[in-house]
This record gives sequence, structure tokens and C-alpha cells, in this order.
Amino acid sequence: GQCFTELALAWDKDFKPCGTKDWTNAWLRVSYDFAFLRGKTLFIFDWKTGNPNFSEAQLLLYAATAFLAFPEVEEVVTAFAWIKANLVDSKTYYRTEVKAMWDKILPEVQKLQDANALNIWPATRNKYCNWCAVKKAGRCPEFNS
Repeated sequence: GQCFTELALAWDKDFKPCGTKDWTNAWLRVSYDFAFLRGKTLFIFDWKTGNPNFSEAQLLLYAATAFLAFPEVEEVVTAFAWIKANLVDSKTYYRTEVKAMWDKILPEVQKLQDANALNIWPATRNKYCNWCAVKKAGRCPEFNS
């Protein structure tokens, strides 16, 4: 097989590969901590130093972009390796699911593009609120209403 460490990839809005430092054209960037290609299967690992907190969104994006970058791949096994907890959370994706994967990802991307274009960032109460500078400054509508 073939190993990749800190593999950084980027695509333009038409999903054509471009340089990760192409600030004009790069629309989507990813970086895999570690990837291993064996036959038609790509394994992607993301090392995590914090407490286990599984979020499929990141693994989904890793898999969707892996299918773009590796046209020969039919299966992508993604995983978070939680170092302190000595735990691995994984999810497997298949090329037959690519359309459904992008159907989940692209509406979320559109929300970010809309917020950026209008400079409107709606508050969303979530697990990261305690670290948010807006909340700490007393300006978050989620906590000040």
C-alpha cells in the first residue's frame, strides 16, 4: 500500500483540483493527518488529543473528498483516533454513496457562504458555547434574551 501523512488537498468551485495555497481559486480544502491506500480502499485517520466527541460531519467530508482525490477508490474507512482515551471511532463509506454524501455537505456549505456574504452569523447554542468569545463578551442572543 501507499502511506500519506499530512496530505493537504484542494478543489475549486467546479471540483477541479488546485493548489492548497491558491487563495484565488481554492474553494474546498482538506488535510488528512494520515491516510493509507490499499487496493481500492483508503483509510483516513484524524488524531484527536481532546476528549472523545464523535461528529460524523468531518468524517463525511473526508470520505467525500477522498473519492474526488482517488478515483480508483471504492471504499473509504475514516476514523478519529482519540489519543488520551485510547479509542477509535470509525465510519466506512462507499463510492455508491457519493451523491448522498454531497447532498448532505453542500447545503451546510451554502449556509456558510450565505452568512459570509451577508456578514450575518446566527447564534447556535452548542457544546462549544463555553469557549465562544461572543458569549464571554455578553453579546450572544442565545444567552442574553
